[in-house]
Amino acid sequence: MPLPDLPFWVSTDDAVATVWLDCDALTPARVAWLADCVERVAARPAVEVLVIRAARPGGFPSFNRPFLGDLRTDVDAADYARAGQLALRRVADLPIPTVAFLEGPCVGPGLELALACDYRLAVATPDAVLGFGGLPTAWGGRSRLASRVGRRTASRVVSCYPREAATLGLVDDAFCLRRAKIELRTFLDRLQFRPIKRGVPTDALAEARERADFRAAVRAGLLRADDGPPFDPVNPIPTRPRRVGVIGGGPDAVRWVGEFALRGVPVTWLRMGVTAPSPFAPALARGRVTPLEAEQASARVTVVAEPDDALAADLVVIDDTDDTAAAYLERVMPARSVLLVPSAELSGVLPSCARPGRVLGWAAAGERMSVVTHADATDDATAAVVRWLAVAGEAVTVGEKVLSAQAGIRRPAFAAV
Repeated sequence: MPLPDLPFWVSTDDAVATVWLDCDALTPARVAWLADCVERVAARPAVEVLVIRAARPGGFPSFNRPFLGDLRTDVDAADYARAGQLALRRVADLPIPTVAFLEGPCVGPGLELALACDYRLAVATPDAVLGFGGLPTAWGGRSRLASRVGRRTASRVVSCYPREAATLGLVDDAFCLRRAKIELRTFLDRLQFRPIKRGVPTDALAEARERADFRAAVRAGLLRADDGPPFDPVNPIPTRPRRVGVIGGGPDAVRWVGEFALRGVPVTWLRMGVTAPSPFAPALARGRVTPLEAEQASARVTVVAEPDDALAADLVVIDDTDDTAAAYLERVMPARSVLLVPSAELSGVLPSCARPGRVLGWAAAGERMSVVTHADATDDATAAVVRWLAVAGEAVTVGEKVLSAQAGIRRPAFAAV
């Protein structure tokens, strides 16, 4: 049944009610509306199990950065945290079992909502990541995470992939996309046959600590809104790269090849005569993908022998080469392309470039990748590179400015113990 003016809607099938979240961010008001909705649905005698899932392909709703940017005082932050905690308590206290069905990323407030449910099922796709991204929680997420997986493990989890999350107990099961429908139906059938609540008790002291940490984060400006530079409407660049060219065989080049291909982007790879490891081995080792999914991703990678063959792409990334070679590649690459070179070589490359506005530098910055701009760099090229690298799961900084599409979420660095 449609719910006018609300960012979610409800469907029912065989005593299972599903609440579909049709928004890209959660605010306390939306969570309060959601809690009221699920209470009304759960009160119906015919409903035995309630499922919460995203109606959009971007995964569970996450941070609302523009809204968080309006939180100016400790009172604002405390009200935000208290309202969310109250709403999620209502979700956790429902009399029937609740299941969070996770497709795609589930971070920040989205994961806090999922942890308030009795069960969590996750679809293991290459872009699916669960975690708080190193940012403070506000709605009881840390307390519930510790109750689910233990305090020691919870303190080490920045983010993890669905199959890793299943080994930790963060989710009850993780499966590939092609089995998602049947796995969900099988799980719900078992739950209807034996309905068991698995809520965790509310820890008032832990919630108070989270409110204090959240106030401190707001005070420090960690959650300030930042939309990044606008695209140039006269000379637009695609939001998603249609093809990526990677030149080099170092660890960064191998990672980019794997991440872009796993996420469905065709890659042309010039390995510069280097014998490189499989770009999909880390994902296979961590259970992010199955051998079949890795094989499908490998079909998107074309290995070439000549530099010119790697240039027919929207984004061309050079892992390691000299100034002269990089400048040559820039002069012969298509005008629509953007070139990324190692930041140490940027000053040597730019004087010989035909289009310096679409040449940027890159550098490793811990768990993040830093994009180095310069006076002639155009806003549309900078914004495009940030968005394109976010497609590959990179959390990118430009100078001191965080411009990550996943609201500060870093590459998953957690390994199951």
